[in-house]
Amino acid sequence: MLRIRTMLLSLMAMLAVCSVVSATASAALEGPWYRHPEAEGSQKQVKWPKNEEQPFKAKTAEVQGLQTKGFVLRGKIAGVAVTIKCAVAESTGKLWNGLDQGEDEAEVKFTECITNTPVCPPQTAVTVAPAKTYSELQWKYAGAQKELTEAGGQQQKIYDVFAPTEPPKQNAKGEARAVFTEITLPETCKIKPLVFTVEAAGSVNIFQTQKQEILNIIWGTAAQVEPQNEDVKMGRVTWRFPNVTELHHHGEQTKAMLLFAGSKAELEGSYNIELNSGEKFGVYNE
Repeated sequence: MLRIRTMLLSLMAMLAVCSVVSATASAALEGPWYRHPEAEGSQKQVKWPKNEEQPFKAKTAEVQGLQTKGFVLRGKIAGVAVTIKCAVAESTGKLWNGLDQGEDEAEVKFTECITNTPVCPPQTAVTVAPAKTYSELQWKYAGAQKELTEAGGQQQKIYDVFAPTEPPKQNAKGEARAVFTEITLPETCKIKPLVFTVEAAGSVNIFQTQKQEILNIIWGTAAQVEPQNEDVKMGRVTWRFPNVTELHHHGEQTKAMLLFAGSKAELEGSYNIELNSGEKFGVYNE
């Protein structure tokens, strides 16, 4: 009898632990989300149903405080400082609300690109291949533990955090990497090779696509979403120097890191985003 009683108590304890774990998992922090007015002219915002896609288009924006129009990538090749400037960036894709937060899938094309570096003649034209990306809405992390349990607490800024659609692979050092794009220099540049990659080298995370595919991705770069908690016909994502690298979602810290030619790099630029439908939308903490 005592043995049976002990077994029953043990079973009850296991069930209690499982229920606590389940409750903790279900209470994990969710968001940020994409929302839109419930009806035209309505002041009430609602989330789009899970996985209901909203096609969008985006193009270079002029933003006060940025050093130049278009996009600038700062990095190094063999220890030599390099800047790649592209006057135009255009993107097409779709956004949706996933299981735990807003998500995106897009292709970005950079044109009218030049480089300034001692290894090339001044204002040398370069070719930048299109970048295919996944992204998720996350919050900037300032280092306070309580942020991990607050949906936008103390006005945390919302960022769109990008990863290549290419799955991460380990390099010779065992480090996870995935390629965003390739930049090709012309023969007039005094360096070999002439093709260099822009890679993601941050946190490796699970990403659930709109088709419910479960993928490993690696975060590379994060852009602030503006405005937030407000519906607009045209939103904006902006990269500023120095780039934000520490973020959080699902109650966990994440890190975004960008590499060019194997060295740390940073991106500056901005583009405006609007839905193909012309509908108002916004990025919200909850």
